[in-house]
Amino acid sequence: TPLQTFLRCLWIGLLGMAATSTQAGVLPEDQAEVMYHVYQGDDTTVQGPALLVRKKFGESIMADAGYETDKVTGASIDVRTSGASELKEDRKQWNGGVSYLRGKTTYNLAFMNSKETDYISDNLTFGITEDMFGDLTTVTLGFTRGWDEVSENQLPVIVPKGSVDRRSYRLGLSQILTKNFMMTMNFESGAMEGYLQNPYRSYRYGAANSASYAFAEERYPSTRTTNAISVNGRYYLPYRASIKIGYRYFTDSWGVVAHTGDLEYVHPLKGRWSKYTVEGSARYYTQTRADFYADLFPFENAQNFLARDKILATFNDWSVRLGASRRFTYSPKTYGVVSLFVDHIQYDYKDFKDAEVKVAPSLQQLFSFDANVYMAQYSHHF
Repeated sequence: TPLQTFLRCLWIGLLGMAATSTQAGVLPEDQAEVMYHVYQGDDTTVQGPALLVRKKFGESIMADAGYETDKVTGASIDVRTSGASELKEDRKQWNGGVSYLRGKTTYNLAFMNSKETDYISDNLTFGITEDMFGDLTTVTLGFTRGWDEVSENQLPVIVPKGSVDRRSYRLGLSQILTKNFMMTMNFESGAMEGYLQNPYRSYRYGAANSASYAFAEERYPSTRTTNAISVNGRYYLPYRASIKIGYRYFTDSWGVVAHTGDLEYVHPLKGRWSKYTVEGSARYYTQTRADFYADLFPFENAQNFLARDKILATFNDWSVRLGASRRFTYSPKTYGVVSLFVDHIQYDYKDFKDAEVKVAPSLQQLFSFDANVYMAQYSHHF
């Protein structure tokens, strides 16, 4: 589903960042972390725990391992309207990596495997981080290679549909401009080839002024290239708080153009509440539709490629996050952090209509929905 694809891409991105970001000439401290998250939106629920363990061996080698499982239930609107059955599935994922520090250079290698009944994904990530100019400048290079196997769950049979070959290249620059202000710039380019469509998605065709229309299986191009660039700035305020502002531009060979802006504020409390930190953030995202997307096609096989998946439609979404953390000090070198976060997300589609309303497409309203994400996390540092 689009949500599962999003979660998978999110974890790939997190692996990429872990493989290309460390402190200047110092490996991160030992850490064990447990997290539980719940996503609810568009009649779909995704929930499950995640575990992470990170351990240093001397001052030059670090290893980490993680495990996550997601229980997915429900069906989004484009699944419901096309007649597909409700999704009930478990996704299991594990990842592991190793980092080697030599002078001012850190080398990272990580592997991730994600498995569900109809999708298996393997990802290998390599990264290099180099600190220079008195540790004021950090340059990162990263590469991810992915292999996916896509199937369709036609109970009681799992039908193979095809494979996907993915490559992603990253270049990043982080610069400390003053003692309080730091900027980062990142560029990422990716290429995918293979079975890129979703076997459960259908497009619809018929007359816009008639309530009688039909569905047929979507058909996507077999290749896709993407490019994205982002700029972020973080300013540390005199009272230990910080503010971050960021912008990201994305474009691909399918005609999708997207803009993302985000703002974050972190505020440590004082006095009797000095062990607490509160934070808030806001994000806005907007994109244009893919070249081969339409809510309604005039007739079957109206063009070479056809899609009605709403993640390829013209839409925007905004989200807000509120969170709080408390630190527990056990010894001079050992402490733990408990964090709670709540996100609210609103999606508004500009050319995807609510086909659950059984009237002519020209009379259907544009679709929108909201979602909530809840996350609880405990991190133990040694």
